[in-house]
Amino acid sequence: MYHDRCNVKFEGMYKRGKKDGPAKEYWFENCANMGALLTFEGAYKDGKREGPAKECQLYGYRNVLVFDGAYRNDKRDGPAKEYSEHGRLTFEGASKDGKREGPAKEHRYPEKLVFDGAYRNDKRDGPAKEYNDQGRLTFDGVYADGKQQRQGQ
Repeated sequence: MYHDRCNVKFEGMYKRGKKDGPAKEYWFENCANMGALLTFEGAYKDGKREGPAKECQLYGYRNVLVFDGAYRNDKRDGPAKEYSEHGRLTFEGASKDGKREGPAKEHRYPEKLVFDGAYRNDKRDGPAKEYNDQGRLTFDGVYADGKQQRQGQ
């Protein structure tokens, strides 16, 4: 498939009218003479994202990796890392059916650990620790359904 200015928008194969197999997708910024910028690299199966994937976004004049993980049935699924517009790690954990699930760590610039705990159904859940920007422990307790329940002993 091609962009209206004859530049590639989707690079991959189709099977029975649906994207299928290894693929690359691009975004265009012709106003700034930047040309095609990669936004997705991965694979499709029957028109849905499937398997290892990387996603990028344009910030200012830079194309930055924002997601490195996997898809299953067009939803984020499995271990993944997410990055800020500066390319710094902000999240490392996993997803299931498009929702955060399991052990996770969140970071804030400049790569300071601010949350060490777990998610269930896209909400913080279970034992967790939180830290301020100076690395000091500010919470050591339990989350339930996304809400702090109690401080630890």
